[in-house]
Amino acid sequence: MNCPSVDKLSQYVDHLLNQEEQQAIAEHLKQCTSCQQIVTLFEGEEQFLKETLQAPTLPDDFEAQILAQVKPYKKKRTIWMISSGVAAAAVLSVGILTVVSPSFAELIASFFSTEQVDSGYHEAETLGFVEQVNYEVTDNGLTVRVDEVMADTTRLAFTYQIIDKNGKVKNPYIENWHEKNNMKFMNNANEELPQEDYGSWHYKEGDIGFFELRTPNVTEDVILKWQIRDINGKEGNWDMEIPIPIEKALASMTILNLQNATYAQQNVSVTFEKARFSPSAMEISYTTAFTEPLKESKLSAKAFTQPDVDVAYMIKDEKGELLATNFTYGSYFGDGKGAISAIGTTSENQQQFSHKEMFVPIKTEKPSLVVAGFLNHETVEEAVKFHPSDLKNKEKDKPALIFNGEPITVKFMQKVTNTGLRMDWPFIQREHYAEIMIDYDREKIKEELDSWVLEDSKGELYTVYNSGGRLLVYGVDSLDEEFTLHLTKVVKFNPLEKPWRIPLYE
Repeated sequence: MNCPSVDKLSQYVDHLLNQEEQQAIAEHLKQCTSCQQIVTLFEGEEQFLKETLQAPTLPDDFEAQILAQVKPYKKKRTIWMISSGVAAAAVLSVGILTVVSPSFAELIASFFSTEQVDSGYHEAETLGFVEQVNYEVTDNGLTVRVDEVMADTTRLAFTYQIIDKNGKVKNPYIENWHEKNNMKFMNNANEELPQEDYGSWHYKEGDIGFFELRTPNVTEDVILKWQIRDINGKEGNWDMEIPIPIEKALASMTILNLQNATYAQQNVSVTFEKARFSPSAMEISYTTAFTEPLKESKLSAKAFTQPDVDVAYMIKDEKGELLATNFTYGSYFGDGKGAISAIGTTSENQQQFSHKEMFVPIKTEKPSLVVAGFLNHETVEEAVKFHPSDLKNKEKDKPALIFNGEPITVKFMQKVTNTGLRMDWPFIQREHYAEIMIDYDREKIKEELDSWVLEDSKGELYTVYNSGGRLLVYGVDSLDEEFTLHLTKVVKFNPLEKPWRIPLYE
């Protein structure tokens, strides 16, 4: 079936459709990630309303529970003393009249000890790697204030708020990494340091912004320069410098040399180099490579993703219990656990790939890394020709390309105009693209159909963005011509005959 409308998906969540429609959408959701995301949003909204509109029932020891959770800031904060009765009454009245998020205790405690961050940050906060600060800059009626900083040798994170001239906390979204806003690390000689990633921004409840980055590979304290010239379309200068303590973190870091342990299978190999342990995370560094030259074609440059080699692995304790999996393993086998982030770089000849993958701290004496297999991104050359108008004819067979003896059918192609909301200016964004819907038997075709390229009748090539059976193409002006759809890359899992175990301890 085609994707249901947003209204239909909303009615599906509320169980307002008849049984046949409910079942049809349920089947559609099994294979459409876009609709799954919309349904997840509706379900979250429904749960939010249930929780927040329900009148609270307070236990007899409510006052004692609240006071027991209070953990005052350690530095640069004035601790106001109020009677316990007033405190309980204030929380009660706010809880009845409005939604408080995060909780009263979380507003007073360190953000890094709340459930809104992963357990690695909890560990870092417990060990004293979170510092309460008060760095702020005001311009054009807005104040940007950084409240807490966590830094060790793997991760750097900080919380902040945006406050207007009336003291109202605003939406904390700041679009980073463009010409107006950016971050960079500087050493004591005011030299810019290389960055392994561009960081990630998270919107947290209670209008608290949260940025996290990978800590640069240095042996001394550094400065994070945060240039902010645009906040949701409002221009100004909110530049600030945030001191990042590194020397203390170095003393808590452990590095385990994995002796360049190497495994090769068919035309790929993997070499594990080191494991790095810090208070907030464990990081695994390794390299994968093609051991034979890749087959290339004129379509390779237009493919959205390029061929590479991924490794699926787990981390287990001495009893064989699963502690964590990397993203590759979790994505393909549904057991994603403990992974935080992953970055990679590719050599110029696209034959070798460096990986750094981060996990929450592993609390066991003798963990092991267990490699399950490789995910090979293999180049293929399969294609099907079609005319969009012919796809509308129900009496004609739909065109299909054959991959490994199985048909992949082109169901329709249409022009789409999508209107969406942005968190910064301009708030309304319209995008135009062509949508191609394909269909195939996922039980018989085990490979992931990863990369496609569209070719028009003049030979012009278009990059295709794959969204779970929906292929999106930008820049196509007209559908009144014949097109050729090329399948250029598939991802195939090749398991090891026997799992390969690497000790993560000395």
